[in-house]
Amino acid sequence: MAEGAGEPRSETTQELPSPPTDFNPPSLEQTRAILIKWLGDGGAGLDQKCAETLREQALFIDAERFQEHLLSLVALSLYTLPESGLTSEWLETRIDDALRDLLRRDAERLSSDALDRIPGSEDLGFVVEGLGIDEEKARARVVRFNALPDPVRQAFFAIAIKNIELDDLVGNGWDTPEQLKDDTLTALEVLLDKPRDFGRKEEEQG
Repeated sequence: MAEGAGEPRSETTQELPSPPTDFNPPSLEQTRAILIKWLGDGGAGLDQKCAETLREQALFIDAERFQEHLLSLVALSLYTLPESGLTSEWLETRIDDALRDLLRRDAERLSSDALDRIPGSEDLGFVVEGLGIDEEKARARVVRFNALPDPVRQAFFAIAIKNIELDDLVGNGWDTPEQLKDDTLTALEVLLDKPRDFGRKEEEQG
């Protein structure tokens, strides 16, 4: 895997624990103010943290939606703060929780045909504009893409979105060119909803 791509997130899908009944969580605005003060740079630090997380994990999730969900979980989890206060490790755990919970919720909505309840559309931009997929169909395909193994998503983001050359990827710790191509085709199969051999047929015609 490429250097700096981020560690794979846990695929555990259990429900998050509930806070104590006597805990009164702050509002989202208050929680955002707490994180902004700790991260610095006004709101830019928090916005950048959320956007970088989604890029590192190669996930199509609306950044604003992710940040709002993260703030909700942080607010409900402030009772677990160590005595030393907010730390990078503590926040990273909340980020992991937020990602797992969003992916779990989206998978449940896909299985129950309730994808219209997923807010935001920023995450559909590449799929709709770059691949020419109808927005209504794109939502389900994005949810399926996000459920793919980490190496498959990472390979697709590196090649199709970041436009990194295969040789550069292999030279920075990724798998063989053949595996990278195979992972990218696997991702495209999900996003385009086409049979697995579509890439091979195009290569034969070329």
